[in-house]
Amino acid sequence: MLADDQVIYDVTYTIDDNGLRRGPDIDSAECVLFFGGSYAFGEGVDDNQTIPWLAGKELNIRTVNYGFHGYGPHQMLANIQQGRVGRTSDCKPIAAIYVLIDDHIFRSAGKASWDTDGPEFIINAAGRAEQTGTFSDDQGQWSAFSQKADSKFAKSIAYQHFVTNRRKFEESDIELLISIVVTAKEALQINNPQLQFMVLHWDYSVGEHTEVIQQALQAENIAIYPLSHRITDLHSNPKKYRLPVDGHPNPDAQSAAADYVADILRSQSPSTFPRN
Repeated sequence: MLADDQVIYDVTYTIDDNGLRRGPDIDSAECVLFFGGSYAFGEGVDDNQTIPWLAGKELNIRTVNYGFHGYGPHQMLANIQQGRVGRTSDCKPIAAIYVLIDDHIFRSAGKASWDTDGPEFIINAAGRAEQTGTFSDDQGQWSAFSQKADSKFAKSIAYQHFVTNRRKFEESDIELLISIVVTAKEALQINNPQLQFMVLHWDYSVGEHTEVIQQALQAENIAIYPLSHRITDLHSNPKKYRLPVDGHPNPDAQSAAADYVADILRSQSPSTFPRN
């Protein structure tokens, strides 16, 4: 990636036959699943520097990386419900990690300019997320205009900081995100009742919605782990853990997050994940 003729990163993304980013070559019948957007995918870092790769190597277990650029929890749930997860993982999932960033509130509500054809969910009478189609099915004229404007200026760092990252959220947007995450956990556990499900919250900063998300997930018995609990200066010195200009997590941040995930899984299942 270049910015003003400066190389920000020069990395290789290896994609397997299932369209997923390559994980470590570990021969194990069991595996750990990872979901999320570019933070889970590992944008800006090499294959062996992503959270799934590093955690898999540390725990000596296969990992399957379902993260992708621009994804939110709604793609996680759609991939599970539509059978993609089952078709593309020839292993027994014993844990699943969803890498959450606060912007996922807007993505799952259909407010991301790049995701007009993403899966749209509503909360049904049972309080669970139910897919109704895609965001583009009922896109209004103003929504289409604003999303085109976002898309036009999306590459501007100033625009992203002052406009996109300052979007207002509705209480219903958070409720929808929570419902999607809970429904995803339950869907994964249908065939794997003992599967551990956890949320790694990449909380670079504390916004008005950060605590709301954490408390709401905890109220639904979703295990959520803020990364700031491991990286103690994440809030005070976020640039230390970001790629320059690009802003995605750098290799040091990915490594610290992977260590955190590995320690959590070891603490929950010491017999499954013994220390070397």
